[in-house]
Amino acid sequence: MTAPQEVRDRAASLRREGKSYTDIAQILDRPKSTIRGWTRGVECVVPDAVEAKRRLRQTKCARSASRVAQKSAAHLRETWKAEGRTRAAQPNEERFRIIGALYWAEGVKNRNIFSIANTDWRFVRRVYDWLVDEGYSGQIRLVVHYHVDGPSEQLIRAWWLDRLPGLTVDDCRKFQKVTKKTKRKSTKWPYGIGTIYVTSTQLRQQIEGCLNHLRGPDYQTS
Repeated sequence: MTAPQEVRDRAASLRREGKSYTDIAQILDRPKSTIRGWTRGVECVVPDAVEAKRRLRQTKCARSASRVAQKSAAHLRETWKAEGRTRAAQPNEERFRIIGALYWAEGVKNRNIFSIANTDWRFVRRVYDWLVDEGYSGQIRLVVHYHVDGPSEQLIRAWWLDRLPGLTVDDCRKFQKVTKKTKRKSTKWPYGIGTIYVTSTQLRQQIEGCLNHLRGPDYQTS
């Protein structure tokens, strides 16, 4: 039996007010599929209060997911750090301990990036070779800061790439001029300061674990 027009109109009116199909079906005592058919094409205007509640639920869900992700990331960092401490304690891991010591002295401290800078290419090469042996050859990037009154950028790039075999022009992220003139530095280190880095939270935290081992249990940060 066809429903009276006033019932259909009532369903459409409730839908415009923002009522759900379930609510309208309960109010009019009709199947939800019927209500959906009657109100097909009717624009549902969600009241401000309902919309505010919906957004609040979304915000709470997002915050909860963010807290879970943060806890998971913190747990991973501690796990990788523990791996670094364990590895550094092994008698046959002298090279790993040396890299940790070099990073302690010349590393750029960042939670997610392992980065070391130096003017001596042999220093940089030693760390570079270790990274290659560890399997990071495709992730190593080079940055160079050089003096404006030194050799050309093209010559400096070629000079560094020649000493770091395996790196390509695409691995060179930035060659930045230092405009402040310091004659001593520009003549003693004409090819600038080379920085190699790998973006890896796991590697960075493992090195931090190595540093914790080298510092010893009595070490305290200021």
